[in-house]
Amino acid sequence: TIALQTSLELYANYKNGYHIWESKGLFKYGAIRQGGKSMRTNEDKIIVASNYGYKAFKRFYYSAQVEFKSQFAPIYEYNGNTKTVLLSKFLAPATLTLGAGLEYKPNANNSLIVSPLTSKNTFVLSDTVNHMKYSVKEDRDVRSETGLYVKSMYKNKIWKNIELSSVAELFSNYFNNPQNV
Repeated sequence: TIALQTSLELYANYKNGYHIWESKGLFKYGAIRQGGKSMRTNEDKIIVASNYGYKAFKRFYYSAQVEFKSQFAPIYEYNGNTKTVLLSKFLAPATLTLGAGLEYKPNANNSLIVSPLTSKNTFVLSDTVNHMKYSVKEDRDVRSETGLYVKSMYKNKIWKNIELSSVAELFSNYFNNPQNV
């Protein structure tokens, strides 16, 4: 087995009085070759996010968020070592989420964001990627949805050199099958 991985994480945080502003950029790419198989992507992630908060009361903030997600490289379906179908690539798909709501921030490592006014836009900017796989109509490049967005973030130091970090994101479209979170 041969595995290669690179990762870049950037953070910019600001806190002053009633204002907090947290931004991050997460860029990860990894590939693996195992046995007689060809080199294949095993991790591919681009996330750029920013969250602004204005103190409402105690540990609650009025918040506005923006988040962009995509990937660097093409991902294929394989038949043995032969590439058969292009599943995804840069900007196919990509998501841009814009939201406004309330954030509960009990400490610097944990938060819960509830955004009842959220726009989620899924882009498939490629004619060679199956748009329907990402719920975008074949004759369109974008699917726009309005709904409820909930994001929970938890970080805890387990030992002096080990940190547990967890993020859960949920979205429900108000107008199209809201039960499908």
